[in-house]
Amino acid sequence: INVRAKDLFTLCNLIIESSLKIHWHCYARVHPLNDKMMSVMKASGCFGLMFGVESGDPELIKTLGKNISVEQVRKAVTLAKKYQLKVLTFFMFGLPGDTPETCENTIALAQELNADLAFFSMTVPYPGTEMYDDYVQGGLLSSTVNWDTFTQHKRDSSHFNQSLTTEQVLYYYNKAHLRFYLRLGYCLQVFKRLFRHPKEIKDYWWLLKEFIYTYDWIPSPLNPGSRKRA
Repeated sequence: INVRAKDLFTLCNLIIESSLKIHWHCYARVHPLNDKMMSVMKASGCFGLMFGVESGDPELIKTLGKNISVEQVRKAVTLAKKYQLKVLTFFMFGLPGDTPETCENTIALAQELNADLAFFSMTVPYPGTEMYDDYVQGGLLSSTVNWDTFTQHKRDSSHFNQSLTTEQVLYYYNKAHLRFYLRLGYCLQVFKRLFRHPKEIKDYWWLLKEFIYTYDWIPSPLNPGSRKRA
């Protein structure tokens, strides 16, 4: 929802005044969200917010050009939960400057925020981006494009940087899923939410399929991502 605050209030108030019973969610920046914004969004039918956090390391997040801080992320998630909005957070492994230590910080922040859903992916230097150009100029990638290697959730792809190998990026990607989702407290949280909102089962089913997709020891056809088909 990268719009001016004035436009946000105009849109939400128009929805409220029209008495439209709509339910909506959106991507949002963690800053400058505040109580007044959250209140009018909730009143207009907003039920969820998605935050692109990317990294849990304070120094690394400064280099991403997002102009946000880890503390602002914490405040935004806390505020969204205050208004009982469904919170989704997005994180990436293999960002330029990522190291084993920063990856651990990302996993720790994801657990601390304890969003309703946390989406983890592996950084991809897509052709046409500044990152891709830097990788080619640095000798990390060939200038010949093979689009099969540019996916966010596929093993043996272009997931690496100057300090992390493909295997290490995949390791932290898998570790993040295990550490976040296989927590007793989180499982109880999911059951409570599904009891109140049973239609959301489709979101968790999608996540389960993505989780299965990453593990070789779960065979085909249950796992379409196993090495027998990769």
